[in-house]
Amino acid sequence: MGKIKDLVGLKFGRLTIIKLNGKDKWGSYLWLCKCDCGNEKVIGSSNLKRGLTKSCGCLYKDRMGKGNPGYRHGMRHTKFYRSWHGAKQRCNNNKDKAYKYYGGRGIIFDTNWNNFKNFRDDMYESYLKHKKNNSYTSLDRIDNNGNYCKENCRWATTKEQSNNKRNNIKYKEEIARDASKRLGGNEHLVVMRLKLGWSKEKAFYFPVRKRL
Repeated sequence: MGKIKDLVGLKFGRLTIIKLNGKDKWGSYLWLCKCDCGNEKVIGSSNLKRGLTKSCGCLYKDRMGKGNPGYRHGMRHTKFYRSWHGAKQRCNNNKDKAYKYYGGRGIIFDTNWNNFKNFRDDMYESYLKHKKNNSYTSLDRIDNNGNYCKENCRWATTKEQSNNKRNNIKYKEEIARDASKRLGGNEHLVVMRLKLGWSKEKAFYFPVRKRL
C-alpha cells in the first residue's frame, strides 16, 4: 500500500480531523475528529470522504429538532401533520400547484400556525374527537373564502367539505346556502339549480313555487 494521505486539519461537514487513530478490523484508516459542537468521534476515511458522516450526530438532532417541529413531536408521518403542512404550502408557497386557489387569491395561513406546535395546541383535540367518529377527516375552512386560523377551521369529512364549498358559491355577495333559505327551499336549492344548468341570476332569485 502507498503512503497514507495526511488528513489532519481538514474539515468534513462539522468535523475537523485531529489525528490518525489506527485501523478498523478491515484495515481501513480511522481518524479522531472534533465536531463543531465540541464532541469527539472516531470515523473511517471512507465515511468522511464520501460525505456519509458529517458530524458527531448533532446534525441529525438539529434537523429533527428546531427546524422540523413535526419530527420533534413525533408526528411527521401523521395525517394531522400532513394537513398542517399542506395548508401552509397552499397559502405560502407560490410554487405549490394549488397556490393560485389559496395564497394566490388572498387566503392567509395564520402566522402563529407557522409553528407546528401552535397548530397542534389549537387543533389536535378537536381532530381526535372528529377522527373517532369518522374514518376520514381533513382540515376545512368554515368560510371557504376565509383564512386558515383557529376561528375559521374545523375537521370535516369529504362530504362535509364538498357541501361547504358548494354552499359558499356566491352571487352578488350572497352565498348559495343563504339564498336557498331566502327563497324558501332547503340549503341545497341553489346548488341543485346550478347543476341543472340554471344561470346564477335565475338560480339565486327565482322564488320557489309553493304547492297548493
